[in-house]
Amino acid sequence: MALQLFVTTRQLCQSFAYQTTQLFQQCVVGSIGVKSLNNPLDELCGAFSNGTAYFKPFEYDVVAGASYGDLDGFTTEAKDYVKGLQTMFSQATAVEECVTKAVWGKGTSAINRPFLSLIIRPENLPPCNGTDGYVRTGEPVVCSIDSDAKSNGAPYPTGPDDGPLIEFWHNDSCLPNASTRDPPESKQPFIYVSDDAWATFKDTSDAATFGRLNIEIRPDMVVPGTKDYNDLLLRGFAFYMPGAVFEEGETAKATLTPNGQMQQRVYDETREPVCGGYGNQNLCMYRNFTFVAAPTEPPPEGTTETTQVVSYSMSYYNPNSAGTCNRIATQPVFYAGRKVIGPKCDPPSDDDKACYQYCTDQDLSSLEQGDIRSDGDSAGPFNFAALFTSYVLEVGARGVDRLSGVDLTNVEQIELGLWLKSHTTIDAPLSCDMQNC
Repeated sequence: MALQLFVTTRQLCQSFAYQTTQLFQQCVVGSIGVKSLNNPLDELCGAFSNGTAYFKPFEYDVVAGASYGDLDGFTTEAKDYVKGLQTMFSQATAVEECVTKAVWGKGTSAINRPFLSLIIRPENLPPCNGTDGYVRTGEPVVCSIDSDAKSNGAPYPTGPDDGPLIEFWHNDSCLPNASTRDPPESKQPFIYVSDDAWATFKDTSDAATFGRLNIEIRPDMVVPGTKDYNDLLLRGFAFYMPGAVFEEGETAKATLTPNGQMQQRVYDETREPVCGGYGNQNLCMYRNFTFVAAPTEPPPEGTTETTQVVSYSMSYYNPNSAGTCNRIATQPVFYAGRKVIGPKCDPPSDDDKACYQYCTDQDLSSLEQGDIRSDGDSAGPFNFAALFTSYVLEVGARGVDRLSGVDLTNVEQIELGLWLKSHTTIDAPLSCDMQNC
């Protein structure tokens, strides 16, 4: 029992460090803010943080310490040992109750409801014309010896002392007249993926890659929507694909799964002399903390072993020719409280008019309060993913056959809505006494 409590407490402290990074860094590590004396979190997790915690088994030498019949001595030492476990348990309870209320409680989370409306698009660079190509600036410059570099007059490797060569993109050939060109920069609201990745996303010839996109969300990409918050977690998401065609009765489903290291960040006003001002507009003012994401590999073929994966899901279908849904009302994308509007739609709309309508049985408004209520196959996690990480977005038909009844040929962008959970705003004071965590 003692060993189990020790291991559980260690895992609990690791969870606090991730979920409430600012609180943990202030009250345990002491790297940010004021680390006060009345500090249950430090008493619980301090030894785990600095590496001094270790499990001590209960030992009582009945031969050397006392006579065999000395039950009083045994009882006294056993009570002292258990008292330490009780202290650890009471500390964990106090911290857990405060953190649960602050991070997951509706009353606290209702104050701030960060939301990001993003658009995934291909880079759409001009195609090569047969004599010219592009090479990404700053990328490694190599040339495949299997390409038709030789026929196009470009050099190809002949030995280990050869200089760097060029790998042209948007074409399979190494071409003699290349120019450097940067792809468009991913800045809110746009996330750009390569044209090759976009083509693969829409290509039904390979079921393993159809409907799959790898994206990344970094702090520099979403400064306007995230600059006021610490400890940003992803609460849930919604998506919509303008131009997608579904067979009658078919529903599109998407899963969003983090697959890289997760980054939490905390605003640190003491960095201003180093960062040169500009407050929360300056990424230098934030301290970054990295955590390892949950594993995302599928179970081995032929096994039923489940993998612990943080994953989100959402589904919808298009209204029929009459503009209505089956048994439910149409609603704006993403929902009435978070409408996609304006000139960035495809096609553009007025600033106050919803661009798209769709049909979904998921109550996206519930994400505003903190509890998602959705269809039965949703894999919404309790321990949310950090916003800043890389993701795999996978879309397709809702059934077993992802390719069946879904045509992405005319999809030129994906609307992505992200509901976020923030533990605190950057100017919110925290207290280590667990009265205001």
